[in-house]
Amino acid sequence: MSDRGRYVGLNTCHVLWGCNHTAVIGWPGMHRMIAHGGWSAIPPVDKKIEMRNLGSWRVGDGLIRENRVVEDLLQMYRQSGVDVIARIRAFNKVRAEFALKQEQHDDIIAQNAVF
Repeated sequence: MSDRGRYVGLNTCHVLWGCNHTAVIGWPGMHRMIAHGGWSAIPPVDKKIEMRNLGSWRVGDGLIRENRVVEDLLQMYRQSGVDVIARIRAFNKVRAEFALKQEQHDDIIAQNAVF
């Protein structure tokens, strides 16, 4: 995502501050192009996506002591064509089927065990 600053006019953010805390809320906060090798396990899709994010900072003794960033990765995956929820459902279905087969296997072993 080397196009930082390319879509400046589309970006929206709100800044909150007080005492020793500051937060920046961007919903959407950035627009980026995911290209080349992708970004954060999101495959390259060569199209512009919105990035929703929240950043917060805590200052103490004149230095940044804490920084937290939250990004809406599900939204970014959705825009790139990856349905994370469908993948989780498919994974859980396979896992449940495997557990049932393992349970049936264990029952057969227990029935045939000689003590």
